[in-house]
Amino acid sequence: MKRRRFPILKAPQPGRIVVRWARASRGETPSLVYGFGDRDDKATSRVVMRALEEIEVFDGRSLAAELEARGYDLSTLRFSIARREDVLHGTETPVPRGGQTPSASEPF
Repeated sequence: MKRRRFPILKAPQPGRIVVRWARASRGETPSLVYGFGDRDDKATSRVVMRALEEIEVFDGRSLAAELEARGYDLSTLRFSIARREDVLHGTETPVPRGGQTPSASEPF
């Protein structure tokens, strides 16, 4: 049987979150590892981790557990997302909680 090698996940650029099957550091068991570019991305990577591994989506199983139960190989999972340029450079128009942009007649 061929022995598989799993890389150690390197920190991505600021404003980017990466998820893949890797080792968090040398000598650790391979698993889903979450990389974030800077301190501000750490909380967002936690949201992604909860969505994949903690929140029950089907019959009391997380999304990752459900995919494995259906025969998918999590070691092939790769996920990457980057912040929009306007957010990264601080030129974003504020949007209130709930995600709806206010009309011109409504005060913020």
